[in-house]
Amino acid sequence: MARPPRITPYPDLPLPLVYFVTLNFDERFHVLNREKTYRAIRSSLDRIDGWSAPVGMVMPDHLHLMISPCDPNSSVSVWSARFKFNFSRWNREPWRWQEGCFDHLIRNPASGREKLE
Repeated sequence: MARPPRITPYPDLPLPLVYFVTLNFDERFHVLNREKTYRAIRSSLDRIDGWSAPVGMVMPDHLHLMISPCDPNSSVSVWSARFKFNFSRWNREPWRWQEGCFDHLIRNPASGREKLE
C-alpha cells in the first residue's frame, strides 16, 4: 500500500510547532509496560537534539507523544528514525517498531487539548 504524501507545514506558521506522534510495535507486542523499557524511552528522547517532547503516554504496545522541533524545517520522519535507533541502543530486546510513524500537526489550541485528553 502506498504511503500518502507528507504535508509540509506552511513556512509562516509560528513556532512552536507541535506534532502528535504515535509509534507502534510490530505485531502489536505488549512490551512497553516495563520499567526497563520506559527508561529506554526516556533516554532515547533525551538524546535527540533539536526537539522537545513535552508530554507523552506509554501504552503496552504503542507510544503517543507531543513533540516540538526547534527548527520548523525539521523532519518528523528523521526524528522517528533517530528515536528508534536510540531506543534500540538502550533496549537490546528482539522487538521491532513498525516502519515510520503516524503524525499530526497540531494547528490550533482545541486540537492540542483534544490530543492531550
